[in-house]
Amino acid sequence: MFTLSRRKTVVAAVALALAVIIPAGDLTANQVAVAAPTGTPVPAGTPAPDEPGTDREPARLNAGGPDQHSPSREEAIEDLLRQVPKGDDLYHLHRDRKYKVSTHPSEYDEQSGTFQAPADDVGYEECEENTEVEQFWFKNRFNLCMTQEVEVAHYQLPNPVPVGHSYFEATVIATSVPGAQDIRFGIRLRHLRDIGTTVPAVMGITLDCFNADPSRTSTCAAEADEPALAVGYPFSAWQGVLSGLPFGFTTRTTTTAVPGTDKYAAELRGYFSYLFQIRIASQGLPPNSTALRHEFWRCDSAQYVYNTNGRCVFHHAIPSIQMSATSTTMGKSASFIRDAQNGGPNVAPILSGKKVPGRFGESELHRLYKAYDTNKKIPASRRKIKRTCRDYFASNYTRGPGGIKMECDEYPFATTYENAALVDPQSVWNYAVRPVPRTDNGAAGNYYGEWLSRDRILDGDPFYVIITP
Repeated sequence: MFTLSRRKTVVAAVALALAVIIPAGDLTANQVAVAAPTGTPVPAGTPAPDEPGTDREPARLNAGGPDQHSPSREEAIEDLLRQVPKGDDLYHLHRDRKYKVSTHPSEYDEQSGTFQAPADDVGYEECEENTEVEQFWFKNRFNLCMTQEVEVAHYQLPNPVPVGHSYFEATVIATSVPGAQDIRFGIRLRHLRDIGTTVPAVMGITLDCFNADPSRTSTCAAEADEPALAVGYPFSAWQGVLSGLPFGFTTRTTTTAVPGTDKYAAELRGYFSYLFQIRIASQGLPPNSTALRHEFWRCDSAQYVYNTNGRCVFHHAIPSIQMSATSTTMGKSASFIRDAQNGGPNVAPILSGKKVPGRFGESELHRLYKAYDTNKKIPASRRKIKRTCRDYFASNYTRGPGGIKMECDEYPFATTYENAALVDPQSVWNYAVRPVPRTDNGAAGNYYGEWLSRDRILDGDPFYVIITP
């Protein structure tokens, strides 16, 4: 792990090592002197030996290669904006069910009734360990990371002849900043190996962020810790002292206006994305660039959730709350939910031919916040489930063995759009109830409520409920 002081020392040394004067701004064609490489020509597309991520499409660059148009930073963003999901597809990226995250009970302090804060940040090493199958890994709602191979093809002039390839692993991490609408990004390039010959070049990295939903008045600005990173450093430095060295960026977002038809206008929800570009200039040719894969995030000004982990979430991933059936404080409630999700036993009404939503990987639950419950379905659900408990478990269900005070527990929760009052009798879905000790019901309710606030689950947001042993 590089300390801040060591990073500054290394970066300063590399800057002094530049053989040419590099003006401020992006890479330009005259930043690298022409130099004849040596070595045996290597056919284009020569594969790298097995490394994490080599089974996926790499980002490709040419150093001194054939003439080709490389878009500017602005053109790259415009091109990306034409491809991003629109409207509901952007707001509900989770519908592909590709990414899921879970909050473990160990993060919750039962004595204080609160979650640890903030959530654990993602690190580079754990990112690489968790992205061997999927390129993106969401550690939680507030942290994501990505790995992607970067392939640099080296060419000899004047008639471009391929002479070698270099391979890097790019690792990007992103963390929501507590108390703010900012995302903190980090990136590092880890040099894997070279095949054949490399040519002199200068390589730099830029980060841009942008409003992904033009129907909203939103802004996003990115600032690099090391501005010289956009200008670039010698390729040999990326092969050596800069290999594995992390560089940081901060993006700051605002949303000041949303469409008048937006149900959540008061929350000023904004949707954003980012674009990392790697640019290389070699042998007097115009710079060549490639873009790394990107993701999206949502920021908001909602006041009914905590800002402990920041006001932005990576909303592509579906969050999950875990509860333990063997918990000494809420185990009876957790056991009831487990039985309801499994179709029984000892739950009412009888679930024959029906099932309840919210089981991991199946149909999600969606939060219903009281301010949006205009039809009073939350209290209606609570009245309905009490009637069901009386009908199926006797009118005195509130008194358990030994005089234990009992309450009618319900699943799905009243504060979801799948509650008992909102069940469609014509659908396959239903609700379930069971009397449980009041203490368990109260502890589970507090845990659930704190999780909604800590994980910034807004009205309409999807989630799963996972019951562990």
